Amino acid sequence: VPLSDQVGDGVVLGLGRGFEIAQGRLGPGRLHHCMRLMGAAGRALDAVAKRGASRRLFGGKLSDLGGFRLKLARQHVNVTAVRLLVLRAAEAVDEHYTKYRNG
Repeated sequence: VPLSDQVGDGVVLGLGRGFEIAQGRLGPGRLHHCMRLMGAAGRALDAVAKRGASRRLFGGKLSDLGGFRLKLARQHVNVTAVRLLVLRAAEAVDEHYTKYRNG
């Protein structure tokens, strides 16, 4: 930013710290997007499981085939892992803001 466009002494955190402010504001928004996508992934897994239970293939249900179950189980593990990572990230954000507010 050219010197002529900089705010000066009245800035909140000081010159050159705008990126830090922006990142602080964007963090909770990123978590919000992660939570929405986790919900979508969970609903998708439910839809796949329901489809597997109703789809008839080779004289039986698709969900009775080992390959289907294995792929569904792996994706369930992935969604659960992401859920735990996002929960931990949300806890870290809460801890940071609690320390910031309490000084």
